[in-house]
Amino acid sequence: MRKQLVSSVVMIGFLLMAGSSLLAAAASGSQILAKIPFSFVVKDKVLPAGQYTITKIHVESAPALVFRSADGKGQIVVQMLTSEANRPSPDTRLVFHRYGDDYYLSDVRTLGNSTGLRLATSAGEERLTKVTAQVDRSIVTVAGIGR
Repeated sequence: MRKQLVSSVVMIGFLLMAGSSLLAAAASGSQILAKIPFSFVVKDKVLPAGQYTITKIHVESAPALVFRSADGKGQIVVQMLTSEANRPSPDTRLVFHRYGDDYYLSDVRTLGNSTGLRLATSAGEERLTKVTAQVDRSIVTVAGIGR
């Protein structure tokens, strides 16, 4: 019980901190709108298909993304890693790894930027990569619109 209470207090603090950063991020125009036609996994949490607003924030000087579904059924804040490309991205897109019917968020690229954001591989995806011969695996991209 005490451990749950401490976890709840830490999460509330994190969300309050993220909320103030979110306002600053929204003002600077670092949001992406995307219609994701399938349920997908972000850090072992399944989010439903739908329209999402994805906002970039910084938490403890590391980039993070806030995913919010338009219907309020899906929301998560996730820390990201940066990744460099050889040239700027020609569009804004979300990249997913597909294993059969399961989609795992992998990367987020924004128009004109050579620095992207990538998600560390989750435990669930790690398990699936070990059985790739038995599962249909591919990369799927979803277009986003920067705001």
